Amino acid sequence: MFLLIISFMVAIALVLVAMPKVIPYLHKLKFGQVEREEGLASHKKKGGTPTMGGVVFIIATVIAAYICHYQNFMNPYVNLLTFIGFIDDYLIVVQHSNKGLKPSYKYAMQSVVAVVFYFLAKAYLPNFSTEIIIPIAHISVNLGWFYPVFVYF
Repeated sequence: MFLLIISFMVAIALVLVAMPKVIPYLHKLKFGQVEREEGLASHKKKGGTPTMGGVVFIIATVIAAYICHYQNFMNPYVNLLTFIGFIDDYLIVVQHSNKGLKPSYKYAMQSVVAVVFYFLAKAYLPNFSTEIIIPIAHISVNLGWFYPVFVYF
């Protein structure tokens, strides 16, 4: 738990240092949010708000995880889901629209990642378990047959 708190604090510090420099850079690159024409008038003022600022949060989190949890650094499941989010934001910027990935495509990609990683984990991890642990409450629950459904959603 201590390492989790330290990781969180390192990530926040990195974001607070980097974000004031990144936002003007994103403005300069014209990575701004495009508001829909049929949207509310009050939302029109949000036009030009930098998109992809979340990249700073992701990079800060990855760096903090590497610093504090170096043995678990490259979790491919998390990296693939992050990559799907990046593609979504990237399409918003490149297409100059607010659409990004179609929800059905995003759902399908995330579903494939969940199913593939479940079967890979079951096949190749020697200590594979259908048990989940809730760390703060110190509770463990064996989900049994419900585990694949839990992983999927």
